[in-house]
This record gives sequence, C-alpha cells and structure tokens, in this order.
Amino acid sequence: MTGRRGLSVRIGALVAVISVIAAATAAGAAPAPTWNEVTSPHVSGNSSEIDAMVTTGTDDLWAFGFDRANIAGTFEWRVLGEHWNGSTWTRLNTLDRETTPAHDFIDGAAATGPNDVWIVGHSDTAPGNQASRNLVEHWDGAHWTIDNTVPDPGVRRELLAASASGPGDIWAVGDATNPEVSDYNAMVLHRSGGTWSQVPFDLTVPGCNAASRGELEAVDAVGPTDVYVAGWCQSQPIGRERGFVAHWDGGSWTLVLRANGAAELKELATYHGEVWVAGNTYFRGEQDATFPLVFHGTAAAGFTQVPVRHSPHFGGPVGALSVGPGGVFIAGQLTATPHGNPTASFALHLLPNGKWRKELVGTNSGGYARLHAAATEPDGTSWLGGLGVGGTNLDPVALLDRRS
Repeated sequence: MTGRRGLSVRIGALVAVISVIAAATAAGAAPAPTWNEVTSPHVSGNSSEIDAMVTTGTDDLWAFGFDRANIAGTFEWRVLGEHWNGSTWTRLNTLDRETTPAHDFIDGAAATGPNDVWIVGHSDTAPGNQASRNLVEHWDGAHWTIDNTVPDPGVRRELLAASASGPGDIWAVGDATNPEVSDYNAMVLHRSGGTWSQVPFDLTVPGCNAASRGELEAVDAVGPTDVYVAGWCQSQPIGRERGFVAHWDGGSWTLVLRANGAAELKELATYHGEVWVAGNTYFRGEQDATFPLVFHGTAAAGFTQVPVRHSPHFGGPVGALSVGPGGVFIAGQLTATPHGNPTASFALHLLPNGKWRKELVGTNSGGYARLHAAATEPDGTSWLGGLGVGGTNLDPVALLDRRS
C-alpha cells in the first residue's frame, strides 16, 4: 500500500514531468489546437487503414497498415506503407507474401534512422484466421525485404508492436496460439547480432487463466536490458481481462503493473526516463462500457494512475498514445451507448495542471475517424493515424491527421 507521503511524491513528480513535456506548447491559456487531415495517396475503390507510425527525424515520418482490394472478384489485404518528407505523403514499395489471395497486415513499426526501418504484423495462411505466420519487413535505405528468419511458434501468430533500442537491436511482441488447445500466449521476439530469437515470457500474472500468458500489444525497448511490454490476459474464470505491464532486465521478467478490475493495456511509450501506459477499463453488465485508462511511472518507482474524466454512460476505447516534446496525447473513439458503434473521435492532451483537454479530430470526408496510431516528430509536431469512416467515403480511407 502506498503511504500518503509516497503518493504525494508521485503526484508531484507527475505534475513536474507533464510541465516539462508541455512547456513548449504553452497550453495553459492558448486555444485548443485542432487535428487536421493531411491528404495521402489513395487507390480508388480500396479500403485502407493506418495501424502503425514511427518517426526518424523532423519531416521524416513513416505510416503503415493495409490496403484491401477486390482483385478479380477476390478480396486481398496487402501491406500499405507511406512516407512524409515534410510536404507530401508518398506510397512505399512495401512487399507482400503473394499468397492466393494475399492476407498481409502490419500493426507495428520501429526505426533507428531513415535507412533502418522495421515493420511487423502477420500473414493469414488459412481461412478464417485459423493459421497465420509472423510478417517482418526491413527497409535498408534502398530496398524492402521480408525477413523469413523470424521464429513462428504455435499455429496462429501475430506481431502487434515493435521497438528498437539501437541499430541491430529490435524487439517485437504479440501472441501465438494453438486454436482449440490454448488461450492467447504472449510472444516476445528479439533480434540481436543479426539473429532473431524467442524470449520466453514465463511471467505469471495473478488472477490470469493458467493456460494463458496473455497478449502483448505494446513494447518499448529503452536498451537491450531495459524493455517494457504491455498487454492483457484472460482471468480465471474466463470473462474479465487483466491488463498488465512487465519489465525485462536482461535476464528475467518482472510484473511492474497490474490494473484493477477488467482492463486491457494496449499502448506504451517512454520519454525522458518516464513510462506512459494507456488502455481501457471495462464495466460489465447492463451498463457495459469502455473508458480510457492511463498510468505513469517506472519499474523502479512504481506506477500511478492518471485520472481521465468520463460520464458513466459515455466512454470509448483508446487506440493511440503519443508522448514527446509536443506533450502527452491519447486518442480513440467515443461510444454513446453500451456495446454501441463509435459515434465520434477524441484526442485528449494532458495539461501541466494534470487535467486532460479535448481536441477536435478532423476528417475532410465529413465522417469520423477510427484512430489506431500516433507519433511525434522531434520538433513537437504530433500525428494521428487510422481511417476515415462515413461521410463522402464509400469505403474506409487511410487517415493521417497533424496537430496545428
């Protein structure tokens, strides 16, 4: 249990960190900025979505996801990659496995520089997602290549996030399952010395189903012996997710955060030695609803929940987290009714006083956005990625919003 003085110290530290991060934004008295859509290439008739973003410098931003196209009467899902040079988004010549039909998805990205970019995801290899392979691609400044040396444990595998602590040191996380045999089992892959290996995730999370090691949805590698992962697992009895954060010290995993109640932790980012975690908390029953959940801290000092105000009947899932010189942001979709479809999008900016400010997310189509990715450039320019839905869009279109 945290004592009153310890809690005061943590809150004081939190306010100090927020003030440092947000100083450049002068958020206290300035009008709330808006997020404006920046046009990106789109193939007419295709559905497209951005699910991962990474920056390698000011005016050097990368966004990835998938394109769905109807090819000769069959739907195919192909890797989508786009690059921002400060003035224009251009399409990248990313690769597909060319199965028949192609079912390739990208969910995570990491980079150490403009000539060292990694993307991770999965390729479905059987109908109904009953079997899949890990998909990893690398950009060396001249060519994209598919890395087929990546381990493929289990039958159904998917990589959901990636992080790079330095050139040649890449981490990727997700889950691997054997359908009808086991629940989600956390998967951690590490590339060092030019070779990929699986890092056993043998951590036991109290309250979780013994047959499950969970699903890892986020990773941030500060260094080869300083790695954070965030995710969730099914509880025992089945029915309530347990969100958690674990830390790797080079030799073993340590549980450093377990969220109370039903929760999933899906986003994680470190900045100036501080760790930020975002996800969702769930309330079961007739008033089933989803609300944002945010934590802040370190493995050594512990974590403190950062309150996010919401109505008992009006919430929504978090889909993106960005921490950097532009501030701390979470973004996602609002739902007005239990089990309802999203009705609008939100971006919340954490102010120096510890309160969140709502900022408008724009879609030029007149619809709304589903937000799945975020990134902040070194100069503080922040971006959100996802897809635009409704309005004049007959099909979902990849969305890239810049804060200004």
